[in-house]
Amino acid sequence: MKSIHVAFEVSTDEHFKTPFLKSLKENWPSLAKDYRHFCHTNHPKQGDMWIWTSTEAQKFILFVMDDDQNNKLDSEQKMHFFRLALRKLSKEADLSELQRIDLPKGSFKFTEAEQKLAKELMLEAFSKKGPEISIEGVL
Repeated sequence: MKSIHVAFEVSTDEHFKTPFLKSLKENWPSLAKDYRHFCHTNHPKQGDMWIWTSTEAQKFILFVMDDDQNNKLDSEQKMHFFRLALRKLSKEADLSELQRIDLPKGSFKFTEAEQKLAKELMLEAFSKKGPEISIEGVL
């Protein structure tokens, strides 16, 4: 069976309040706690990426998209930060031998046009490298 890694969007001061993130926090409480600790010690910037592994070996890939000021990002800025995090994930995929990455519905706050571009960017980033990108019913 292939390892499945779940990717989603967070902010630098994430409180896991959206329905998608709230469900993750309920199922894996240490995910939220460890992410807050990571932010406190590493001060991630927009466009950074962090991977957390549960005790069951489930990997979660957090794309840092928003800052702690909650500034509203326009489409160009969102795609810029998504692209930066995606590049970092692409490098990590080589090192960690990631096999499959899912982007569940509700995991990113993209418009329809942004969803289309995000899918294209994901497929482009991994088309030659390896992980299968699940884009069915995502974003």
